[in-house]
Amino acid sequence: MSQRVLVVDDDPAQRRILEEVIKRFGYETRSATSGDQAIEILERPDHAINLVLLDLVMPGTDGMAVLKRLAGKPGTPPVIMQTAHGSIDHAIGA
Repeated sequence: MSQRVLVVDDDPAQRRILEEVIKRFGYETRSATSGDQAIEILERPDHAINLVLLDLVMPGTDGMAVLKRLAGKPGTPPVIMQTAHGSIDHAIGA
């Protein structure tokens, strides 16, 4: 089975760009448009996600809230945070 990357971003253009780049490297993608949707996918016991690309700033449940919700749960894949609105405080917090 191929490795699967979950792309979480509320911006549809950014999400599609990331998905296409990831597919060119030979990985499967799954996408979520919100933090709530990402949590729903990752809390399923059969999620089969190997890596998460997670946007920090999203309406509703943002990237930090997703990290807090999933912290320490067994089976949670590695997470790479990304944002266009970053700061040193956000980076340290993540």
